Amino acid sequence: MLSVITLKDFISYEYTKVNIHGAKSVVVVGDNGVGKSTLLEALIFADYGIGRFQYLNEYARSNSGGSFEVEVIRTDVPSTGNILRVCRGMKDGKGFAKVWLDDVLKAKGKEVSTYVAEITGLDADSTMLTSFFGLGDNDRSDPLLKVLPSKCLETLQKIANVFIYTKFYKRVSDDLKSVKRSMELLENSITVMQKVVEDVPTLKKSLEKAKKGEELLITRLSALRTKRNELTAEEEKYQAIVRERDTLQERRKQLRSIGERTAKELGRLKNDIEYSKGDLDESIEDRESLQSEIAQDSVEQLSDIIGTLTSAVSSKQTMKKLKSVASDIQTSTCPLCESPITEKTIKGWQQDIIKLDTELKKLISDKTTKGKELKDLLESDKRLVALKRDIKNLIASIENDKAKFGDTKSQRTLNDAALNKADARYTTLCKRLNSSGYSKVSVDMQAVNDRTETYQRQSGAVKQEITTLQDSIAENIKRNRELKSNKQELFGSKKTAKALSILVDAWSRYGIPLNLLKDLTAAIEDRATAIYQEFDSGMILVQDVEGNKPGVRFILKDRKGSRSFGGLSLGEKVMFYIAVRVAVSQIIAAARDIKVDCLVLDEGMGNLSPKNRDNLVRMINKVLRKIFPQVILTSHTELPEIFDRTIQVEVDGDVSKARVL
Repeated sequence: MLSVITLKDFISYEYTKVNIHGAKSVVVVGDNGVGKSTLLEALIFADYGIGRFQYLNEYARSNSGGSFEVEVIRTDVPSTGNILRVCRGMKDGKGFAKVWLDDVLKAKGKEVSTYVAEITGLDADSTMLTSFFGLGDNDRSDPLLKVLPSKCLETLQKIANVFIYTKFYKRVSDDLKSVKRSMELLENSITVMQKVVEDVPTLKKSLEKAKKGEELLITRLSALRTKRNELTAEEEKYQAIVRERDTLQERRKQLRSIGERTAKELGRLKNDIEYSKGDLDESIEDRESLQSEIAQDSVEQLSDIIGTLTSAVSSKQTMKKLKSVASDIQTSTCPLCESPITEKTIKGWQQDIIKLDTELKKLISDKTTKGKELKDLLESDKRLVALKRDIKNLIASIENDKAKFGDTKSQRTLNDAALNKADARYTTLCKRLNSSGYSKVSVDMQAVNDRTETYQRQSGAVKQEITTLQDSIAENIKRNRELKSNKQELFGSKKTAKALSILVDAWSRYGIPLNLLKDLTAAIEDRATAIYQEFDSGMILVQDVEGNKPGVRFILKDRKGSRSFGGLSLGEKVMFYIAVRVAVSQIIAAARDIKVDCLVLDEGMGNLSPKNRDNLVRMINKVLRKIFPQVILTSHTELPEIFDRTIQVEVDGDVSKARVL
């Protein structure tokens, strides 16, 4: 049973906590639009996260910052007898959900709805069928009476657990359509293949004819090859002569070139010998001149003269220095010989110094002249050595050039002989090649080549024809097999289509599903009619509806005729609606062996006449309170004579508030 509802920033509620613990009947009163239905909508939202909005943040009250929370507490849960607490909401932009059983956390997040369904025995759809009767004008509040006939049929199929058969029907129907499409494709393929398949025996005859033609061409080609081999032998002889002639022609060019180079080489060697002889004569004259020069004034004589001059220069310099020093001494006695030094003596020394200076200059000049002569003489000696070496080299070079001249002259003689021999052979070969025999072989060979090429082209065409015919035979054998296979497959598809057609008929709404629904619809009709007849005459029936989709609808058959739910008066609608929904609720509870402990009636008393209101009061007291342990009704007026507890809902500004009276 429902015990406590707590709302924080949920839709129009800022904060509300409603405690109806122990109340077996509760009425929620207030004007239109104050939030009565919102208070009850929080129950289904907390358990399963479903409601009027698609997105979670739409449930948050304006100016709440996007966060909200709903908490619902139930006591004496039928399957356990425990206390069940469910909390769901949004915080910091993320949704959350939790469920406790006797203050023990059992599940979080997406697992909450599954756990609630396990504890209560009802999922979201079953809860909307058994515990929430919405008499408003929205089809979400009711999946039976306020929906299209096709939707109503789907709901009954789910209740009867036969909706799986509709899936079988769809699957079998799709398979049948697929098989029929395959059959159509196979039939088209068979038709096309029958048109393109050729007669294999005729193709084989054409193949034999082509093979005979190929054999004839092979015989002709063989004869041509024999003739060509004979001509090739003759041609090879002439080709050998041509190759020899061409080789000789090249050899003649080479020999002429060698002869020209040899002649040039002989001329060069002759010139080199003449030049070398001239250089040798000049070198000999230079050698004789230098030898004569060196003989007149030898190196040793010049060296002795230079030595003598050097000693004289040294002696004179020493004497000059001594007399210069003595002339500057300020004493009257010679420090060496202790003889008296007079002014006359000093003047005599000074004159000697002048004389010595003149003699030194002459001696130094003579020494320099003799040094230069010695240097020139040494250079001449070196030149004489070099000239002797050059003369020796020139003599060797002349002898070497004379030897080369003799060898080259012999080589030229041999080359001229080889050239004369090659010219004679070349002339002979040219005469042989100019004969008519070679021309005839060439003409015959060209004719044989032309005929061979023609027969080869014809042979290639015949081979291609043979290959094409063989491929065509193989392809047509394959096509015949495919044609036979397609016919067999078509035969099998027809059998399959026939079997699927039987299944389609069986699983259609007029087959097995219809029979399975008969018991359910009969039970609903019986129970709903019994409840309705407590207050008015008439029968509630389930009627098939034809249209784009198969469906059913509930009708009331009474003295006024047969009318659907939309054609009833407001009072009739209320009684009809409650009768059908209570019947369905009882059937579901009995089928699942569960107890529905709470019933919510939304907008049950609105705009009812006094008579119809009395009927609803009687319905609540006589039927609903006996079936459901707790009944909750929304109304515009208080009904203290019926309900144990009254919840007053009001609006303060744009915020809804609920309190228990």
